[in-house]
Amino acid sequence: MKKNYFLMIAVATLLMFSNLEAQNYAVKQVLIGSGGNFSDPEDFVELSTYNPASNASWGFGSILTQSIQDMLIDGDVLYVAAQDSIAKFSLLTYNRLAITYAPGVNKLAVYENKLLATFAYPNTADFLRVYYADNLDFYTSIPQISDEAAGMLVVENKLFVAVPGGWMSTVGKIALIDLSEFLFLKEVSFGAQSAGIFNLYLNGEQIITVNKSAWGATSGYLTQVNQSLSQFTHTEIPYAIGAGVGMLNNSLFVQMNGGIGEVNLTDMTLVNESVVEPTDLTMAAAVLDTVNSLFYVTTTDYASVGEGFVFNMNGENIASFEAGIAPESVVIDYKISSDIGEHLSVVNIDASPNPAEDYCTLSFPKELTGAYWVVTDLQGRRILNGYVSANEQSVVLDLSSLQSGMYLATAQNRSYHAVVKILIK
Repeated sequence: MKKNYFLMIAVATLLMFSNLEAQNYAVKQVLIGSGGNFSDPEDFVELSTYNPASNASWGFGSILTQSIQDMLIDGDVLYVAAQDSIAKFSLLTYNRLAITYAPGVNKLAVYENKLLATFAYPNTADFLRVYYADNLDFYTSIPQISDEAAGMLVVENKLFVAVPGGWMSTVGKIALIDLSEFLFLKEVSFGAQSAGIFNLYLNGEQIITVNKSAWGATSGYLTQVNQSLSQFTHTEIPYAIGAGVGMLNNSLFVQMNGGIGEVNLTDMTLVNESVVEPTDLTMAAAVLDTVNSLFYVTTTDYASVGEGFVFNMNGENIASFEAGIAPESVVIDYKISSDIGEHLSVVNIDASPNPAEDYCTLSFPKELTGAYWVVTDLQGRRILNGYVSANEQSVVLDLSSLQSGMYLATAQNRSYHAVVKILIK
């Protein structure tokens, strides 16, 4: 089966957390799903986690398929949509809890104890299916949806489903479902300007749709729709549009011309077409951290390399993280601040000599075997990194090229976390 080359971004969690306050919530981790080399059928989906506080990354799971469409966090559980499978992972142990066969799965949403999934090619029917969230057993489908479906929006007991159709479709539609009985209510077309409809956002009483531009297009459209689907307005954007990135305050951020642009939702005007400038490689995914006002962006050439970056609202690259080839899904795991790190035990790293000049030796306890370690400056920029080997639990750091000042050495695996300050004289 061919890989899906569209830019897949997990936005459902952002909708749940669009009004988080920084004093109550924090980012526990950022989860990255990578599809691997598009031309290698043996290069499978890999899942990894990035801790912004420690700047540490490590892989925790794989799915034996070849592209990733979506990831969704619900409490301490991660759901993954990957080409022909839906998988469920624990975010406490990082173990896989369940998996089910689901060819053509696209986007995910949760309602009460049900997992909702939209479907696209190669399916020709049943473009919305419902599963039991605990074990991923099939529950029901909504056969009335007319064509391939994408993003979803849950508003109380109503589900709005974006229906872009297949690659030859010339219009975009929204289907409306009553979730209390999983009953199809209606499907409405919004014409050619909504072709490529992909993401749905709730802005007050209105729904904002992000309509991805066709290949080679130089402009795109956003659409405002009321919840009865009876009235709508299109807004043209004079740049090619990709997937939605997220909402913050009164702004919608969208992939635009290879970067990230900002639209004012009060009057639907384009504020800035390049809050984040186009990246050197193709932007595979982007997500907005609504607590810290940051963008997590992954880039790739889909064949040999993938990179992850953190940008602030001024478009400045303030950190980087590991990302595999074709990292087409990124999602942020928010937790109440007091809960961050509760499942990790704290151990100590010894740094000697400290203060240091040209060299410093880090010694790790046996609990950190297999951990990823990283040395960063106080701005979070990665200086040195590696893994703690079972055969060698110390590492000599060459600090001769670094300026005098304070640095942080951190290490973390699934169960333990450690940090030590290193002063370079």
